[in-house]
Amino acid sequence: MTHHQSDPAPTAGAADAYLAGLRERLTSDGSVVTATTWREHPVMIGSRSDRKARWLATKAELFVLATALPQVD
Repeated sequence: MTHHQSDPAPTAGAADAYLAGLRERLTSDGSVVTATTWREHPVMIGSRSDRKARWLATKAELFVLATALPQVD
């Protein structure tokens, strides 16, 4: 098994800033943004649905889930 050096975990301030910026981008794109918790971690959920005639009445659903965790394994 090969071990790779991992990047240091982002600081809480950097993670909060990223999530705030993502919330702004999703909101400006027309997504509905909600917040909840998952295993004591804050989670942001963005969702949007689009239906266009050129897609032959097909409905597209977009979901974005984001959180900041100290480590992913």
